[in-house]
Amino acid sequence: MEVYLQAGLTARAGINATGFAGAGGEAAPGTLDGDYGFLNAFMCGHHNAGALIADMTELGILTARSKPFLACWVNRNTMLVIRSLQPGGRAPSQIERVTVTRPATGENGYDGPGIMADPPYRSMIQAAMSAKFTSISALLGKPVTELRYIRESFGDRDVEEITKKTSLLVTESDADGIKVEVHLKDGRTLTMHSADVPDMSWDTDIEVRF
Repeated sequence: MEVYLQAGLTARAGINATGFAGAGGEAAPGTLDGDYGFLNAFMCGHHNAGALIADMTELGILTARSKPFLACWVNRNTMLVIRSLQPGGRAPSQIERVTVTRPATGENGYDGPGIMADPPYRSMIQAAMSAKFTSISALLGKPVTELRYIRESFGDRDVEEITKKTSLLVTESDADGIKVEVHLKDGRTLTMHSADVPDMSWDTDIEVRF
């Protein structure tokens, strides 16, 4: 549940801070840039608060982005490759096994908590974190852009069946990108590579989306 707590507690802290400021509340002068202040604790000793805020001309929320898939950050590119190159999806009955190969770490890696998780998935968040669940959901043409799907279907039996036949491998270098191989029961192999997707951009301006 930590993702909910992180967002909720952060929002609450922001609302409380503005309320206190509006009511005339004061903080210690060194709260931001003192020796034991926020900047020193969280920004590697950066002490110049003025330089940090000088260029702020708009609210941070206006620069936020919205993902097209309800999935962990490191899984979205794999889903984008699959959905771009197999937009209609594949039936579970066609698939013998699947191999997903991507860099070991970084924005497509496997080093985050829960990324390597195997079924059964007991919650929406666990499924959204799993490289296997998110990849196979996209491959089977499930409605992965809808919150309702993953909220209600983290135990999807079709996805679980193919997930058990899915292997996760690591590329030799980040430059190799993402490769998804779908071995079909008729002997063919479908190979999808991130290099084959003309536009790997995925973020949508939050004002346009909402």
